[in-house]
Amino acid sequence: MGSWFWSRTTEVPALAPRVGEDALGHVAALAYPLPMVSEHTLALSRAALADGSLTPAVRRSITDAQAKLEEALASRTAFG
Repeated sequence: MGSWFWSRTTEVPALAPRVGEDALGHVAALAYPLPMVSEHTLALSRAALADGSLTPAVRRSITDAQAKLEEALASRTAFG
């Protein structure tokens, strides 16, 4: 699942003219592989955010989901 999302991050911005910025952000939030709690997912998320082609709504959705991912990783580190 996670690799599907990351391979599509370049396709998501292209949908903006068709679905609008808010809808696009919602799609990105729903598609984020949050159940895939790993350092690899975090690295891919950071790489996606470094890409300058993301729309503001998609960037915001990824940033919000990444914060939850970082919290889950910190919890696993602290509590096993």
